[in-house]
Amino acid sequence: MKLKVVYILFGIAGVAILMMGNSIGRAEVGFGNTGAPGDAAGCFVTSCHVDTGQFGNETVIQVFEPGTENEITSYMPGITYDMRVTLNTTTDPGGYGFQIVCLKDTDETDWQGFTNPGVDVQIMIASSTMRQYAEHNKRSLTDTFNFQWIAPPEGTGNLTFYASGNAVDGNSFFTNDDPDTTFLNMPEFSGTVGVFDPQMLDASVEVFPNPASSYLNIDIESSLSGTFNLEILDVFGRNVYQETASFQGISTQLNVDISHLAPGFYVVRIAQDGKLVTTPVVKG
Repeated sequence: MKLKVVYILFGIAGVAILMMGNSIGRAEVGFGNTGAPGDAAGCFVTSCHVDTGQFGNETVIQVFEPGTENEITSYMPGITYDMRVTLNTTTDPGGYGFQIVCLKDTDETDWQGFTNPGVDVQIMIASSTMRQYAEHNKRSLTDTFNFQWIAPPEGTGNLTFYASGNAVDGNSFFTNDDPDTTFLNMPEFSGTVGVFDPQMLDASVEVFPNPASSYLNIDIESSLSGTFNLEILDVFGRNVYQETASFQGISTQLNVDISHLAPGFYVVRIAQDGKLVTTPVVKG
Protein backbone atom coordinates (compact mmCIF):
# COMPACT_ATOMS: atom_id res chain seq x y z
CA MET A 1 0.00 0.00 0.00
CA LYS A 2 2.80 2.43 0.91
CA LEU A 3 4.56 1.72 -2.39
CA LYS A 4 1.36 2.44 -4.31
CA VAL A 5 1.01 5.75 -2.50
CA VAL A 6 4.61 6.65 -3.40
CA TYR A 7 3.92 5.92 -7.10
CA ILE A 8 0.81 8.07 -7.00
CA LEU A 9 2.73 10.94 -5.39
CA PHE A 10 5.47 10.68 -8.01
CA GLY A 11 2.85 10.69 -10.72
CA ILE A 12 1.19 13.79 -9.35
CA ALA A 13 4.57 15.49 -9.04
CA GLY A 14 5.45 14.62 -12.63
CA VAL A 15 2.22 16.09 -13.96
CA ALA A 16 2.76 19.20 -11.85
CA ILE A 17 6.26 19.65 -13.25
CA LEU A 18 5.01 19.30 -16.82
CA MET A 19 2.23 21.81 -16.29
CA MET A 20 4.60 24.18 -14.51
CA GLY A 21 7.11 23.83 -17.36
CA ASN A 22 4.48 24.94 -19.82
CA SER A 23 3.19 27.83 -17.71
CA ILE A 24 6.61 29.35 -16.89
CA GLY A 25 8.14 28.89 -20.34
CA ARG A 26 9.58 25.86 -22.07
CA ALA A 27 13.19 27.10 -22.25
CA GLU A 28 13.26 27.61 -18.48
CA VAL A 29 12.75 23.87 -18.07
CA GLY A 30 15.21 23.09 -20.86
CA PHE A 31 13.23 22.84 -24.10
CA GLY A 32 12.76 24.58 -27.43
CA ASN A 33 9.27 24.19 -28.92
CA THR A 34 9.24 26.71 -31.77
CA GLY A 35 9.03 24.32 -34.71
CA ALA A 36 12.48 25.49 -35.87
CA PRO A 37 15.01 22.99 -37.28
CA GLY A 38 16.50 21.24 -34.24
CA ASP A 39 13.59 22.26 -31.99
CA ALA A 40 10.47 20.30 -31.12
CA ALA A 41 7.61 20.84 -33.54
CA GLY A 42 5.70 23.21 -31.29
CA CYS A 43 3.31 22.41 -28.44
CA PHE A 44 1.12 19.97 -30.33
CA VAL A 45 1.71 16.71 -28.48
CA THR A 46 -0.31 15.08 -25.70
CA SER A 47 2.44 15.70 -23.14
CA CYS A 48 2.30 19.44 -23.82
CA HIS A 49 -0.91 20.83 -25.36
CA VAL A 50 -3.57 19.22 -27.51
CA ASP A 51 -4.48 21.37 -30.50
CA THR A 52 -8.24 21.76 -30.77
CA GLY A 53 -8.18 25.02 -32.73
CA GLN A 54 -11.06 26.29 -30.67
CA PHE A 55 -9.72 29.84 -30.27
CA GLY A 56 -8.74 30.41 -33.92
CA ASN A 57 -5.16 31.26 -32.90
CA GLU A 58 -2.89 32.73 -35.59
CA THR A 59 0.52 33.73 -34.23
CA VAL A 60 2.31 36.67 -35.89
CA ILE A 61 5.96 37.83 -35.65
CA GLN A 62 6.77 41.52 -36.25
CA VAL A 63 10.04 43.49 -36.20
CA PHE A 64 9.94 47.31 -36.01
CA GLU A 65 12.29 50.26 -36.29
CA PRO A 66 12.94 51.21 -32.65
CA GLY A 67 10.31 53.45 -31.13
CA THR A 68 8.02 53.22 -34.16
CA GLU A 69 5.34 51.03 -35.73
CA ASN A 70 7.31 50.85 -38.99
CA GLU A 71 7.82 47.17 -39.79
CA ILE A 72 11.11 46.16 -41.40
CA THR A 73 11.64 43.45 -44.00
CA SER A 74 15.44 43.34 -43.78
CA TYR A 75 17.85 44.14 -40.95
CA MET A 76 20.79 46.51 -40.67
CA PRO A 77 23.75 45.00 -38.77
CA GLY A 78 24.14 46.02 -35.14
CA ILE A 79 20.82 47.86 -34.84
CA THR A 80 18.54 47.19 -31.85
CA TYR A 81 15.00 46.59 -33.10
CA ASP A 82 11.66 46.38 -31.33
CA MET A 83 9.94 42.99 -31.65
CA ARG A 84 6.44 41.72 -31.04
CA VAL A 85 4.76 38.33 -31.05
CA THR A 86 0.96 38.53 -31.21
CA LEU A 87 -1.58 35.73 -30.85
CA ASN A 88 -4.62 36.74 -32.89
CA THR A 89 -7.65 34.76 -31.73
CA THR A 90 -11.30 34.75 -32.78
CA THR A 91 -12.53 34.02 -29.24
CA ASP A 92 -10.95 34.84 -25.89
CA PRO A 93 -8.93 32.03 -24.26
CA GLY A 94 -8.00 31.73 -20.60
CA GLY A 95 -4.40 32.80 -21.25
CA TYR A 96 -1.53 33.11 -23.70
CA GLY A 97 2.07 31.93 -24.05
CA PHE A 98 4.80 31.96 -26.69
CA GLN A 99 8.39 31.07 -27.54
CA ILE A 100 10.64 32.41 -30.32
CA VAL A 101 14.16 31.67 -31.60
CA CYS A 102 16.34 33.29 -34.29
CA LEU A 103 18.44 31.03 -36.56
CA LYS A 104 21.06 31.81 -39.19
CA ASP A 105 19.99 30.41 -42.56
CA THR A 106 23.55 29.37 -43.41
CA ASP A 107 24.06 26.76 -40.68
CA GLU A 108 20.86 26.82 -38.51
CA THR A 109 22.77 28.00 -35.44
CA ASP A 110 21.02 30.62 -33.35
CA TRP A 111 21.84 34.30 -33.08
CA GLN A 112 21.45 35.23 -29.42
CA GLY A 113 20.20 38.79 -29.87
CA PHE A 114 17.03 38.91 -27.76
CA THR A 115 17.12 41.56 -25.03
CA ASN A 116 15.00 43.93 -22.89
CA PRO A 117 12.01 41.65 -22.24
CA GLY A 118 8.65 43.34 -21.72
CA VAL A 119 5.72 42.38 -19.49
CA ASP A 120 5.33 38.59 -19.02
CA VAL A 121 8.45 37.93 -21.17
CA GLN A 122 11.78 36.36 -20.24
CA ILE A 123 15.01 35.60 -22.14
CA MET A 124 16.33 32.09 -21.54
CA ILE A 125 18.90 29.56 -22.80
CA ALA A 126 17.37 26.07 -23.12
CA SER A 127 19.67 23.33 -21.79
CA SER A 128 18.58 20.79 -24.41
CA THR A 129 19.42 23.01 -27.43
CA MET A 130 21.74 25.67 -25.93
CA ARG A 131 19.76 28.21 -27.97
CA GLN A 132 18.45 31.55 -26.74
CA TYR A 133 14.69 32.08 -26.64
CA ALA A 134 12.31 34.86 -25.78
CA GLU A 135 9.23 33.36 -24.16
CA HIS A 136 6.43 33.90 -21.62
CA ASN A 137 7.38 33.69 -17.94
CA LYS A 138 3.85 32.82 -16.79
CA ARG A 139 0.42 32.32 -18.27
CA SER A 140 -0.30 35.77 -19.62
CA LEU A 141 -3.64 37.56 -19.84
CA THR A 142 -2.44 39.60 -22.83
CA ASP A 143 -2.11 38.32 -26.40
CA THR A 144 0.86 40.58 -27.18
CA PHE A 145 4.48 40.04 -26.10
CA ASN A 146 7.09 42.80 -26.59
CA PHE A 147 10.89 42.66 -26.41
CA GLN A 148 13.93 43.82 -28.38
CA TRP A 149 16.41 42.15 -30.70
CA ILE A 150 19.98 43.21 -31.55
CA ALA A 151 20.83 42.45 -35.18
CA PRO A 152 24.08 40.51 -35.81
CA PRO A 153 27.30 41.86 -37.35
CA GLU A 154 27.61 42.65 -41.04
CA GLY A 155 28.12 39.62 -43.23
CA THR A 156 26.03 37.28 -41.05
CA GLY A 157 23.53 36.89 -43.88
CA ASN A 158 19.87 35.92 -43.86
CA LEU A 159 18.06 34.90 -40.68
CA THR A 160 14.75 33.27 -39.82
CA PHE A 161 12.63 33.75 -36.70
CA TYR A 162 10.59 30.71 -35.61
CA ALA A 163 7.81 31.08 -33.05
CA SER A 164 5.12 29.04 -31.37
CA GLY A 165 2.16 30.77 -29.73
CA ASN A 166 -0.35 29.02 -27.49
CA ALA A 167 -3.87 30.10 -26.55
CA VAL A 168 -4.97 28.03 -23.56
CA ASP A 169 -8.29 27.48 -21.84
CA GLY A 170 -6.69 27.85 -18.41
CA ASN A 171 -7.92 24.60 -16.88
CA SER A 172 -4.31 23.49 -16.09
CA PHE A 173 -4.69 20.37 -18.26
CA PHE A 174 -3.32 19.52 -21.70
CA THR A 175 -6.65 19.49 -23.53
CA ASN A 176 -8.73 22.18 -25.25
CA ASP A 177 -5.81 24.48 -26.15
CA ASP A 178 -4.86 26.11 -29.45
CA PRO A 179 -1.12 26.25 -30.32
CA ASP A 180 0.17 27.66 -33.62
CA THR A 181 3.64 27.89 -35.18
CA THR A 182 4.93 30.49 -37.62
CA PHE A 183 8.18 31.89 -39.03
CA LEU A 184 9.52 35.17 -40.44
CA ASN A 185 12.41 35.43 -42.90
CA MET A 186 14.73 38.37 -42.22
CA PRO A 187 17.43 39.02 -44.87
CA GLU A 188 20.41 41.26 -44.26
CA PHE A 189 19.91 44.70 -45.82
CA SER A 190 21.64 44.62 -49.21
CA GLY A 191 22.21 48.38 -49.29
CA THR A 192 25.05 48.22 -46.78
CA VAL A 193 28.62 47.55 -47.81
CA GLY A 194 31.42 47.01 -45.33
CA VAL A 195 34.65 45.23 -44.64
CA PHE A 196 33.45 42.09 -46.46
CA ASP A 197 33.16 44.01 -49.76
CA PRO A 198 36.34 43.83 -51.92
CA GLN A 199 35.42 47.25 -53.39
CA MET A 200 35.51 49.00 -50.04
CA LEU A 201 36.75 52.58 -50.14
CA ASP A 202 39.89 53.28 -48.10
CA ALA A 203 38.16 55.59 -45.66
CA SER A 204 36.46 55.47 -42.27
CA VAL A 205 33.19 57.29 -41.64
CA GLU A 206 31.72 58.45 -38.33
CA VAL A 207 28.28 60.02 -38.05
CA PHE A 208 26.97 61.93 -35.04
CA PRO A 209 24.68 62.43 -33.30
CA ASN A 210 23.17 59.01 -33.94
CA PRO A 211 20.17 59.01 -33.68
CA ALA A 212 19.94 62.48 -35.24
CA SER A 213 16.94 64.78 -35.56
CA SER A 214 17.80 67.88 -37.60
CA TYR A 215 21.45 67.88 -38.65
CA LEU A 216 23.93 65.08 -39.18
CA ASN A 217 27.67 65.56 -38.79
CA ILE A 218 29.77 63.29 -41.00
CA ASP A 219 33.48 62.88 -40.24
CA ILE A 220 35.53 61.13 -42.96
CA GLU A 221 39.08 60.01 -42.22
CA SER A 222 41.06 59.18 -45.38
CA SER A 223 44.31 59.90 -47.20
CA LEU A 224 42.45 59.97 -50.54
CA SER A 225 42.20 63.12 -52.69
CA GLY A 226 39.74 64.42 -55.26
CA THR A 227 35.95 64.49 -55.21
CA PHE A 228 33.53 61.90 -53.88
CA ASN A 229 29.76 61.37 -53.79
CA LEU A 230 27.86 61.53 -50.52
CA GLU A 231 24.52 59.73 -50.55
CA ILE A 232 21.90 58.90 -47.95
CA LEU A 233 19.72 55.85 -48.71
CA ASP A 234 16.54 54.68 -47.01
CA VAL A 235 15.90 51.04 -46.01
CA PHE A 236 14.59 50.30 -49.50
CA GLY A 237 17.82 51.52 -51.13
CA ARG A 238 16.25 54.73 -52.45
CA ASN A 239 18.43 57.83 -52.67
CA VAL A 240 16.99 60.53 -50.39
CA TYR A 241 20.01 62.88 -50.35
CA GLN A 242 23.06 63.42 -52.56
CA GLU A 243 25.90 65.88 -52.92
CA THR A 244 29.43 66.02 -54.33
CA ALA A 245 32.26 67.04 -52.03
CA SER A 246 36.07 66.98 -51.91
CA PHE A 247 38.46 65.31 -49.51
CA GLN A 248 40.13 67.94 -47.31
CA GLY A 249 43.40 66.36 -46.21
CA ILE A 250 43.25 63.53 -43.70
CA SER A 251 39.96 64.64 -42.14
CA THR A 252 36.85 65.89 -43.92
CA GLN A 253 33.82 67.16 -42.03
CA LEU A 254 30.36 67.61 -43.52
CA ASN A 255 27.13 68.87 -42.02
CA VAL A 256 23.87 67.68 -43.62
CA ASP A 257 20.35 68.95 -42.99
CA ILE A 258 18.14 65.86 -42.51
CA SER A 259 15.16 67.61 -40.92
CA HIS A 260 13.03 66.83 -43.98
CA LEU A 261 13.56 63.06 -43.71
CA ALA A 262 10.97 60.82 -42.08
CA PRO A 263 12.01 59.07 -38.84
CA GLY A 264 13.62 55.70 -39.49
CA PHE A 265 16.80 53.96 -40.60
CA TYR A 266 19.15 55.26 -43.30
CA VAL A 267 22.56 54.47 -44.74
CA VAL A 268 25.25 57.10 -45.33
CA ARG A 269 27.32 56.09 -48.35
CA ILE A 270 30.61 57.62 -49.51
CA ALA A 271 31.64 56.63 -53.05
CA GLN A 272 34.61 57.32 -55.30
CA ASP A 273 35.63 55.53 -58.51
CA GLY A 274 33.26 52.64 -57.93
CA LYS A 275 34.42 51.98 -54.34
CA LEU A 276 32.16 52.46 -51.34
CA VAL A 277 32.10 52.81 -47.59
CA THR A 278 28.83 52.96 -45.65
CA THR A 279 27.51 53.40 -42.13
CA PRO A 280 23.95 53.23 -40.71
CA VAL A 281 22.20 56.15 -39.07
CA VAL A 282 18.86 56.59 -37.34
CA LYS A 283 16.68 59.67 -37.92
CA GLY A 284 14.75 60.31 -34.73
